[in-house]
Amino acid sequence: PKENQITADDVRTLQTSLFSLVRDFMSKNFSPEELHSAISYLAAVNDEDQVCGMLEVIHGLLKGSFSQDQLYSCLLEPGNVEVLYWLLVQKRFSDEVRERVFKILYKMLKYEIGR
Repeated sequence: PKENQITADDVRTLQTSLFSLVRDFMSKNFSPEELHSAISYLAAVNDEDQVCGMLEVIHGLLKGSFSQDQLYSCLLEPGNVEVLYWLLVQKRFSDEVRERVFKILYKMLKYEIGR
């Protein structure tokens, strides 16, 4: 029956809600392992909406007020920045993904310069 079908809008709403929950959880209980999981997720997933959602989670954490030093040092660990650069060169993703990656890289550079 048609009433049981999930629409594209329903999927977007669910994804937005889930990524908001992830961001809220990570901002309250941040750990390096969770950030590594988020970066691994970016490297593994092929769906652009999901990539954008996780990039927004990471960008939201960078704008947050909790332990910035720990977050930035985790992002700068070997392998993490490489995943962000890898996303920039993937032809399967649109400029929206690249724009979100650039926002994260910009905040990282701004943080490093301000230290």
